[in-house]
Amino acid sequence: MEKLQGNLFLGMTCFIALSAFVKASILDLALVAYIPELILLIVMGVYAFVRRISSGIDIRDMLEKDSWFSRIGSGILFALFVIATDVIGKRETMSFMFSPKYLLKIVLAILVFALLTYLLEKPLALINRKKQKKIEAELED
Repeated sequence: MEKLQGNLFLGMTCFIALSAFVKASILDLALVAYIPELILLIVMGVYAFVRRISSGIDIRDMLEKDSWFSRIGSGILFALFVIATDVIGKRETMSFMFSPKYLLKIVLAILVFALLTYLLEKPLALINRKKQKKIEAELED
């Protein structure tokens, strides 16, 4: 049942993100048009964070590996998403996309994504480690 809930949650998140992407990039609507999707995504992210902490799921093995290679790879996928947004939404001209400024924008997107994921994983690992110690202490008693 837990796996089904996780898959439904992931599907809902992807659908809401896709809706916001279509409204922002393809339909070129104003920010007001997709604020409900952004609020839902933030609330769903907070819910997932709180649920993971409260249930005490052991995620230390995932967070303590410090794999910069995977963070950079995820950053590259994010950069591809940024490029797709620029192309589909016609936000940048093709001549600008081949300029050094655009390349700098993409490199910065990759680096910022990798750095932010690193910084966001550290508090999560600390909170999870404390929760796991508490659960292990309760099991020993």
